[in-house]
Amino acid sequence: MILVASCPGGAISNFITHLSKGNTALSISMTAVASTLAIFMMPLNFLFWGELNPDTARLIKSINVSGFSLFVNLFFVLAIPLALGLAIRHFAETLAKKLHVFLKYTSILALIGFITIAILRNKQAFLSHFELIFTLVLFHNMLALFLGFMVGWLLRLTVANIKATTIEVGMQNSSLAIAIVFSQFNGEAGMALISAFWGTWHIVSGLGIAMLFRRWTEKPLVVKDTS
Repeated sequence: MILVASCPGGAISNFITHLSKGNTALSISMTAVASTLAIFMMPLNFLFWGELNPDTARLIKSINVSGFSLFVNLFFVLAIPLALGLAIRHFAETLAKKLHVFLKYTSILALIGFITIAILRNKQAFLSHFELIFTLVLFHNMLALFLGFMVGWLLRLTVANIKATTIEVGMQNSSLAIAIVFSQFNGEAGMALISAFWGTWHIVSGLGIAMLFRRWTEKPLVVKDTS
């Protein structure tokens, strides 16, 4: 849970924001900034919060996880693709638009593939701990969505911007977490299951809140006639 919570938003949050008629440009900008910061902040967050819990602290030591190894992993998994995408967008805009259409769907298919593999490899453990996993993921997702909504509301943002902050804060890049679990933690069963179910639930809750938000529009400004 700490690993997924440390992940930035992903492409799915941009899609959900667009579906909810929110500010997609703001969502994409937040994802880009958060992804860049995550290269440095994700290892720090994971190790800091992980060390506070005795059980996770023992797990981190047993797997021999270091902040530097996580940084190197994120550099290849996150930083290089992000830099490559920005370069293509800047120097070859036509190519970028064509790739965007293709990658928009393949990224979702890749997420589904990661989730399926993680669950099938740990099917028995998933069924045995389903209630606990569901409760933890549901609580964290609701809390994150609530915080994203309250930040936008307290800052008096527009409706479209509140939709973007709610979804962006409430959804994490679960595919990134799954990739790190398999590359950095040798596919540790518990971590893989949490990440996989989290990715599944984010799609469900994201589509649900998008349908709800579509009905929420900015109230038109009424100008009183003083003549």
